[in-house]
Amino acid sequence: EFTTSPNTRFIQYWNDFLDEAKIFDEEKKNDSVEGHITYDGKLSASLRNDRTIKIGDAEIEFCRTLRIPDDNKTYPLPPSLGKFDIVKVQDYMDNDGLPELWKKRKGVIIPMWQKEAMWMNFGGDKACAVKIGTGKINAV
Repeated sequence: EFTTSPNTRFIQYWNDFLDEAKIFDEEKKNDSVEGHITYDGKLSASLRNDRTIKIGDAEIEFCRTLRIPDDNKTYPLPPSLGKFDIVKVQDYMDNDGLPELWKKRKGVIIPMWQKEAMWMNFGGDKACAVKIGTGKINAV
């Protein structure tokens, strides 16, 4: 169990969560990752079916889609072409192409080609707030 602040980025939270889980050092391929954090009560976090991250009541899916032109025009949301798999870094520890910092930090990654695009699908059982960032920049 550990605490986090309202300013913590999602990826930082998730990586910290995985660092706290003792079972990952000896873990083999598993269908789910379970644990708890403390923030305004107790929130559970899990990776479900290698495609959905659930934190408390919020569920986040990462959908594969088509890239749209970068020409300053507005386009409708492209269709989903299925969900990206979310994989644990621990499953690729023997891969020479994986950066050493990732191996030390652990966490999750979404393998994708440069030509692919992604949109995120948010859902859940109750209303909740989610802040999306990339690096230290608010992506929304």
